[in-house]
Amino acid sequence: MSLLKGKASKTREKRLNTLSAYMGDIHPLVEGFRKETVSQRIRTFSQSTFDEVIYVLRLLNRIADAVTIIHSPRGCAAAQLYLHATEREGEDGRWAVTNLNERDTIMGSDAKLRETVVSLYRRYRPRLIFIVATPAVAINNDDIQSVVEELREELDVRIVPVYSDGFKSKNAVTGYDVALHALVKYLIVKEQKVRGNYVNLLSVTENASDLETVEGLLKELGLRANILPNRAAPENFVKAAQAKQSISINPDYSDYLGKALESDYGVPFVQPPLPIGINGTYRWLSAIGEATGLKDAVDDLHARESGAVLRLREKAALQGVRVYVNLPAATALGVAAMVEELGGEVAGVTIEHVDSLHEGELAALLARKPGLQIHVAQGQPFEEANILQRTRPDLYVGGLGQQVVAAKLGIPAVSINNTGILGYRGVARFVHLAVKALKNRAFILNLAKNSGLPYADGWRQKSPYWYIKQEVK
Repeated sequence: MSLLKGKASKTREKRLNTLSAYMGDIHPLVEGFRKETVSQRIRTFSQSTFDEVIYVLRLLNRIADAVTIIHSPRGCAAAQLYLHATEREGEDGRWAVTNLNERDTIMGSDAKLRETVVSLYRRYRPRLIFIVATPAVAINNDDIQSVVEELREELDVRIVPVYSDGFKSKNAVTGYDVALHALVKYLIVKEQKVRGNYVNLLSVTENASDLETVEGLLKELGLRANILPNRAAPENFVKAAQAKQSISINPDYSDYLGKALESDYGVPFVQPPLPIGINGTYRWLSAIGEATGLKDAVDDLHARESGAVLRLREKAALQGVRVYVNLPAATALGVAAMVEELGGEVAGVTIEHVDSLHEGELAALLARKPGLQIHVAQGQPFEEANILQRTRPDLYVGGLGQQVVAAKLGIPAVSINNTGILGYRGVARFVHLAVKALKNRAFILNLAKNSGLPYADGWRQKSPYWYIKQEVK
């Protein structure tokens, strides 16, 4: 069945039974996904969180030779300002907001949208124009499609409507699905039946270092990569339907794109776990080797590349170190396995969401670490502060900004946002970061001594999952 029939993708909750809230033992979570009986949780209080519009913009910012129009009141464009302030991708991007007022939201804003599209096209002459719908537009049901069809012919440029509404899903990661749905639906055309001599490498959020590493591994196997959507040009999408295979880097984010290409264009989809750690990288390569008939080449590559980092495993570089991980789900599960591979112990895990895509990796983690507590949360530092005060790990591994809570508690913390941790060389980079943080504690200890967290004693004495309740229908 085609994923592309509707004007937007299904929510993650409907498609993958995704949870945005959970705190507890890993075993019920694994059993719930295995038996398809997992129950949704809700928060009766939420400190902060993202919505899907931010994730839509984050993905579109990475596409070359395009402009993005945020069809909304100007307040919604703050999401784009946030991304420009916190992420390197898209910092030179070209975008505008239609700046809807009260009259526009009541009477309709087709004319203002048309004016904005024409203005940006004449100014920049892009090859792609994205129109991003927002909650205000979803509520008043503006006829974006008519404007798109009219101007597509008039300007002779590809215009892609992206129908995000920001309120149907509690999981912001749905925004990636919404954007990918639009990209596949409006940009990919099957022009010929002959398969090209290349594979699609599906990258959504990987930084430049990780993308270079993964592409290099494929080159070593003799595979030419057509990378999309991350840093892709329009022609990358045109070529996607003729690829021999589609290969996922991060299954959390590229799942929808791979499945859409497979169901609608017949491109086989290979979806192994992330190539993190020595064993994780070999598993990723082995899955590709089996799909492409290159198993012997994979074994040769593993023998060549793993030698230097195997010494880190033999030395047990993190022996006895208790590590807390707060990262997106697939990355967190890969890093947790790498920590154990290096002799460390996983003290706890916080992930942004969890769903049926993670069943296998969760089951493997359960087998290695029965009784491990899993915290599912995005933008809830008050819960994590409570957990960290109870677990007191030796090292905290997170993303940009997340390590502040740990640092103020005197816990050495590292961010891996701009560090390439994929592939064999990623192991060495990760060990360097971790060892450096563990050895240089003076700043962290001074910070903990002279600053504190803004949470009252009453909260710290409560259970971390005080505000997480099972949804009752």
